Amino acid sequence: MDATFLRRAYDRCADGYDERFAAQQSEKFAALAAHVPAPAPGALVLDAGAGTGLLGPALAQIGPRWATIRIVACDLSVAMLRHARPRATACVQADARRLPFARASFQRIFCVTGIVAAEDLAPALVSFCRVLAPGGWLALSLRSAELARDPAATAAELRLPLDLHAHGRAAGDVWLSLRRR
Repeated sequence: MDATFLRRAYDRCADGYDERFAAQQSEKFAALAAHVPAPAPGALVLDAGAGTGLLGPALAQIGPRWATIRIVACDLSVAMLRHARPRATACVQADARRLPFARASFQRIFCVTGIVAAEDLAPALVSFCRVLAPGGWLALSLRSAELARDPAATAAELRLPLDLHAHGRAAGDVWLSLRRR
C-alpha cells in the first residue's frame, strides 16, 4: 500500500486513536504476549506500526519482566509518534518494509495491525527477520481480510529463518508468534 497515503490517513486520526482503539489493541497485545516469552530485563523491543505507543503500557500490565523492556516505536505517522513519545524509549519514523536498524538489533518485534495490505507482508517479514536477533521472537497481528496467505507460509517460501510457534485469533485479527532461528 502507498506509504504516503497511509501516513496521511494516520496523521489525521492520531488525536482520537486511543479512545477508539486502545481496548481492542490491548486484547491483541495480551493474546500475543501469552505466546511470546518476556525477554531479559532491558531488552530492546521493536513496536513496528506503533501508532500511539500503546504496546509498552499494555505489556507492563501483563507482567513485571515486560515492564523492564526498552521499546522503540516505529511508525509512518509523525502525529502517531508524537503520542507514542512518552510511552517509548525512542521513536523512529519509518516503513516496516524498510526498517532503518542494524542487523539483529531487537530481541522481540511486535507488529500489531501494522501491516495493512497483503502485498506488504513479504517485504515486512524480510525486514523484520533482518533486524530480529537469532533466538528472538516476532509477534504479528493481521486483519483476516488483509491476508493473501498465511504469514508462516510466506516466511517459509522466502526461506526466512522463522519458525511458527503459535497462532490464533483476537479482536477480529489473526495473530502469530514466530521464533527466529
